[in-house]
Amino acid sequence: MPIFKYHCSDCGLRFGAMQPVKNAKEALPCKRCKKSASKELSASNFKFAHRPDAPAPQNTGASSVDHDIDIVIGRSAAQNLAEYQKRQDYKRRVIAANNVAGDYLSRLDNGEYFVMTEQERIAAKKARLLNQEAMQKIKAWRDARRDPASQEAAS
Repeated sequence: MPIFKYHCSDCGLRFGAMQPVKNAKEALPCKRCKKSASKELSASNFKFAHRPDAPAPQNTGASSVDHDIDIVIGRSAAQNLAEYQKRQDYKRRVIAANNVAGDYLSRLDNGEYFVMTEQERIAAKKARLLNQEAMQKIKAWRDARRDPASQEAAS
């Protein structure tokens, strides 16, 4: 039985349905939104290859799966952006309410911000600098382990 391709104009899903040629319907219910999906005109199975021995690309039949994944990724990105904007708006409100610069704020594990004292701010800055220095030393150590020639040159 051949696979006929259908396209839903409401949600945009493209899918295939196996049907006998004599019973192939012009419209089927969409697999996602259940509205009417129309049959697409498909290319014939006969095609010319540039070279006779060139392999034809495999038809995965995954166009509906790809479309669904794109929708999920798009929704996830929109949700992540909304959460980010919400956090930034909250941070701006805390800054405005306390009349401080952004480097005076620190965020707790629960997402709440608090205003640091001058002593806490200096300690946080020292901790960031120590972390940067430690990360640079770790990177140098890893690089030396990857490249034995540079390790011998350092000796």
